[in-house]
Formats: sequence, C-alpha cells, structure tokens
Amino acid sequence: MIALKFFQGYAEEYSSLAQLIIAIGKGFHKVLLATPDVNLEVIPADVVANAHIIAAYGVANGRYSSPFVVNCAPFGLPLHLTYMVTMLLKLINTYPVPNAFRYSNNVWIVNSKVEKTLLTIFEHYIPAVGIDLMLILQGKKPRLFSLYRFLDRVMNVSEPFLTRRVEFATENLRDLQNAVSLEKAEELYTDLEGFNVEEFMGQLTGTSQYDWKNDKKTKSERLKLINR
Repeated sequence: MIALKFFQGYAEEYSSLAQLIIAIGKGFHKVLLATPDVNLEVIPADVVANAHIIAAYGVANGRYSSPFVVNCAPFGLPLHLTYMVTMLLKLINTYPVPNAFRYSNNVWIVNSKVEKTLLTIFEHYIPAVGIDLMLILQGKKPRLFSLYRFLDRVMNVSEPFLTRRVEFATENLRDLQNAVSLEKAEELYTDLEGFNVEEFMGQLTGTSQYDWKNDKKTKSERLKLINR
C-alpha cells in the first residue's frame, strides 16, 4: 500500500509486492512467473484506513449488518503488471537505489514454470554462483545464492495472484461514501479520484530503501559498481 494524500513514501515493506519492487529496483530480480496483463490490486493506504473507520461507524449505527465485508480493491483503475514493471525500470534508471546490484533494463515476465526455471538458472543462479565464489576467494561470506533462494520463497506467496486474474466485488467499498455526511465523506475519502500511478511510483523514492545512509558505499561509488 501507499498513501494517496499523505505519508509521503509510505510502503508496506514486508509484503511480497513490496519485496518484488525492491528486488527489481536493486537489479536482483530479473525473472518473474506471472501473467503479463494481470491486474495488481494496489490501493492507497489512507483510503483503506478511512474505509475501516466508516465501515465500523456504519455497523455501529445499523446501516450495515455484521459481519460487514469490504473488499479494498482499486475499482476502475486497472494497474497491469507489465505497466508497473516498465514504470519501475524507468524510475530506477532515473533515481538509483542504495545497495543496488546492477541496473535492470529488462525483466522477463513469463507464464510458464519451465520457462521461468530455465531463465532463472541463467539470469539468477549462474551469476550468483560466480559472484559467491569470488566472495569466498576474498575471504568473505557468500550471500547471493541464498538471497535468490529467499526471493523465490517470497514470490511463491504471490504466484496465485500474479498468474490469474481475480475480480473482487466492490459494491460495499463504493457505498461507504454514502454512509456519512458530505462533509465527512470529503474528510474520510474512500473514492480513488486523483490516484495517479505515476505519482504512486514517484512516492517510492521517499521510502527507507532510498536512504543512502544505509549504503556502506557513497552514491558515486555505488554508481560505478552498478555500471561496471
């Protein structure tokens, strides 16, 4: 999640989608098992928070029965995976990420486990073995191969959602703005008017992953490394 009107740079750091964005941004993730035109259910965090408040109020005053289910999904605002990846690659080439491994000019998006396995071997694991051997020879701890194993486990959680399209009923979410007065509906907004995908991607530069103090190298040293 990100915020629509405040909390600049907020992102859920431990969700698989956030891990995917971070991994692509740092040049680690080059192969993704997914349907290219799958719709990502990205919704602003402040809209979700407001939905919780109004839903609780609506149940308390009897407008809605309990349990009341609200699917917080971005109705009318499809965000396809291919578009998000393209925007992300554009972003990281403009704003390099601290602790980056390399620049990514392309990410493979395939809908076949066989293709994904073959591409992963060549794009991820063979380079990882080579770099880990270099680290061992330098007396350092190998870590890249285990990192790719970790990324594979993380992304397995998202696989069912990235390989098939899921349609969520959003009638209850749409009705929330009718559950309070016009003044409160403006304050506790739940509609997605003004949600711009490019602005959403731009907010990522405000997250902790863009704090160069977390990088042991200076920005110029890191740029030389990822451009090698």
